Amino acid sequence: MNEKVRLFLRRALEDESGSVLVLMAVLMLGLLGMGAVVIDVGDVYYSYNKLVVSTNAAALAGAQGLPSNTSTTNQAVTNATLYSSQTGNLNAYGNLNITSATYTLGCVTTSVGASIPCVATGTSTGASTANAIQVTQTAKVPTYFAAMFGTSSVTLTATATALMRGAATSPYNVAIIVDTTDSMTSNKDTNCGNVTRLQCALNGVQTFLQELSPCAATGCGTLTGQNYANQVDRISLFSFPNFTTTTAPDQYDCTSTNATPEVYTFPAVGASSISTMPYTTGSGKSATTVQMTYQDLYGLGDANGFVSDYRSSNSATTLSSSSDLVEAVGGKSGCTAMAGPSGEGTYYAGVIYAAQAALTAEATKYPGTQNVMILVSDGAATSSSSQMATGTQSTTIATSGGTYPSYNNECQQAVTAAQYATNHGTTVYTVAYGSPSTGCTTDTGSYTSPCYTMQQMASSTATFYSDDNQSGTTSSCPAGKSVSAISNIFTQIAGNLTVARLIPNSLFP
Repeated sequence: MNEKVRLFLRRALEDESGSVLVLMAVLMLGLLGMGAVVIDVGDVYYSYNKLVVSTNAAALAGAQGLPSNTSTTNQAVTNATLYSSQTGNLNAYGNLNITSATYTLGCVTTSVGASIPCVATGTSTGASTANAIQVTQTAKVPTYFAAMFGTSSVTLTATATALMRGAATSPYNVAIIVDTTDSMTSNKDTNCGNVTRLQCALNGVQTFLQELSPCAATGCGTLTGQNYANQVDRISLFSFPNFTTTTAPDQYDCTSTNATPEVYTFPAVGASSISTMPYTTGSGKSATTVQMTYQDLYGLGDANGFVSDYRSSNSATTLSSSSDLVEAVGGKSGCTAMAGPSGEGTYYAGVIYAAQAALTAEATKYPGTQNVMILVSDGAATSSSSQMATGTQSTTIATSGGTYPSYNNECQQAVTAAQYATNHGTTVYTVAYGSPSTGCTTDTGSYTSPCYTMQQMASSTATFYSDDNQSGTTSSCPAGKSVSAISNIFTQIAGNLTVARLIPNSLFP
């Protein structure tokens, strides 16, 4: 070989001036590969978080809708689907291609679900009753750089289970209204120990008080005027017919003496605070005026008649025997519960307005609280003109809503009053207790039915309950729910005052 050629080749082999470029090319290839992995893994991780969040949201929404399930509407699955990541729904995400989504209803009867009643779910849901829903979503997430190596997508799955009740919410102001007219005191409920319907209803109230939170979990603090310093859920008790304020203590003083009724008197519509109602008999020098109230705890608790001393703490398993509210509902051994004053027919538009006025004042006093009204009655309004205060009633039948106050259209007036409460932020629960199919004798059309009236007064189908299992009644007033006994109804209402909560998937049956 020519000497010059050898020298050229040797110098070329010994020349290292281009080696950095080769090294950099190799390093860049590695860096690009690592970047590709980071981008794909990061995108999959982000997408998985989106999938988990939407699955949780779907389960919570589905659980919240469970009480509204009917034989024709699966509200739980409708809600869950709406909040899922399936195409077109609220949590749809472009990178999540949902390949399957399952919504399963079930009844959790152990652990956290033991105190949450299972509700009827309808005939086409795969479960006759349920208090929980489990949602599973499976999605494919496309890859970018990994696709060059044959992996075009990654399959992800997320599962969430939610109980329809159990999470704490804002404190409640609860006005409980109990019918104490003759239909409640003279009829007995053989499905409730053969006690009167009134006593059975009061037993249900006792059950309800066991489920609420009288004070903060950290401690109740000082008790002053029937309320704890750290009070949470406050209760007031109302009944009808109304009675004189001076005899109100007879409703809770453990004696067999009944409060003194008079004819029905009428609180104003739209009042922002509760007040007594004057009733005058006679005229001139012989005129006598007494003050009337619908509130059994008149003069007790705070200025609006609400108390929180029904239990000594959140963990207490018995009601407080020193509470006037507990005594009124028969929760103190050896004490007579409040009784029906008798003598008057049924008219309950007035008590609804009175209770709403108290709730309005209570919510103003405690911002951030929620108002609830619970009415237990058969709904058959039958009062005559002689049972109403003179000079205040009208004989005119209004074309819409009924004239208030009036001895005409009494059931329609009650519906108007309850709808007024709903429109002003109160959740109205009604319990039709042996409601007959007819009985609103002063009404026409659909409002002649006490059952229809009780349904229309509830804020929604989810807040309407019925117990028509009493012997001797001709009632046929189904609420479409699996619970019917009074105590179970109150347990479920108490559960409704909490909201859906996520629970471990392993607890789902």
